[in-house]
Amino acid sequence: MRTKCFLFMIAAALSSAEAFAGGYCIGNGPCGPRGLEWAVPQGFAGADFRPACARHDHCYTIPGTSRRVCDRRFHRELLCACDNSRRPILCRLTANTMGVVTKLFGGPAFRGSQRGWYR
Repeated sequence: MRTKCFLFMIAAALSSAEAFAGGYCIGNGPCGPRGLEWAVPQGFAGADFRPACARHDHCYTIPGTSRRVCDRRFHRELLCACDNSRRPILCRLTANTMGVVTKLFGGPAFRGSQRGWYR
């Protein structure tokens, strides 16, 4: 499982290298929409979700990107983060819930991020 996660991360980095051209680094800001970060898990029992959240937020800002691709990658990265959890089964349950909530309610954030590029 760790090998699959590692290979996925390498493939993701290589496939989106153009998005990071120019030395732009993504921080580890909090998960969740601005003002509601307190209501969104930032991790679970040793797993840190913040890097996956930061990459997901950045993915939404790439002009012409597919929301579906961003959301699927986000869900996989959350599950990979659970490999570091002391309670991996409960962590995966949390990650799955976050994935579903993002799929159901992430549309406005995605459209807002994309709109910023097409003004």
